[in-house]
Amino acid sequence: MKRIFLIVTWIGLYQTALAQKSTNNAASAADQSGLRLLLGPAVYYYQGNPNAAIDDFSNNQVGYQLNGFIGYQSTRANGNNLVGVFGTAGYTSESVFNFLTDYQGITTDELVINKFFTFYQVEVGFIIGKALRLSTGVGEQNFTTVNGEGAFRYLSS
Repeated sequence: MKRIFLIVTWIGLYQTALAQKSTNNAASAADQSGLRLLLGPAVYYYQGNPNAAIDDFSNNQVGYQLNGFIGYQSTRANGNNLVGVFGTAGYTSESVFNFLTDYQGITTDELVINKFFTFYQVEVGFIIGKALRLSTGVGEQNFTTVNGEGAFRYLSS
């Protein structure tokens, strides 16, 4: 799994470099002010214990999500600032969900195995100079126990 993770990371960096080359050619059209809709998938890794060794990789701690943004881009004075709504929806593995509940001191009934622990976040904020994102919002983590559906809500920044 480590090799797959490294290959995916390398491919992502390579495609980012290619995208920057093509972006330079289309800069005049892309750097105009206006509405923007951005979508992209992501794979994340939850390390868990901060004292754990970085090479203690586990497939159970990998999650998937889809990120999105809808808002307005202003290129006034070459600032390239954006303001809008950010959204994230994804899947948390059972292993990661158990880490989160233990860390927060939340107790639940027995979890139903082989169920998806989905989550979503909605944030409002802005991006300064296409580099610094400042946003805040709310999120919800869903789960299923032997007594039915459950969820806990949280603030995200």
